[in-house]
Amino acid sequence: MESSQQVAFCEADATEGIGLGIELQAGGDAIAMATVNYDAEAELFAPQSRKFGTGPMGYKRFDSAAEAIRFAIEELPAELLRGAYLEVEEDRFDGSAIRRFYESEAYPLQRHRKSEGSA
Repeated sequence: MESSQQVAFCEADATEGIGLGIELQAGGDAIAMATVNYDAEAELFAPQSRKFGTGPMGYKRFDSAAEAIRFAIEELPAELLRGAYLEVEEDRFDGSAIRRFYESEAYPLQRHRKSEGSA
C-alpha cells in the first residue's frame, strides 16, 4: 500500500474541522474538496445506542483510515453510521463522507457488502 494515497470529494457545505483541499474546475473556479490519507492512523467514534446492546460502537482505533472506513461501512449498523465520525490526521469526517471514501475508486481495500441476514 502506498503511503501517500489520498482521495478528494466535493464538499458544497465545507466547514472548519474537516480536511479540505482545493481543486480547480474548468473555467478556473476553485471548490473545496474533503481529502483523506487512507494509510494514516485513524480513530472512529460511533454513538452509543440502547437498541444495540452489544457489538461495535463507541471508540475504536485503527492502523489505517482504510481499515476504519471498511469497519464503519461493513460492520456498523446504518443507524450508528449516521452519527459516527472518523478522525484522521486531526481532520474529522462524518458518516456521509465515510461512505464516499468507501465508494471511491481510490479506496485501497477489497469491499465486502454487509450481509442482510440469513434466510
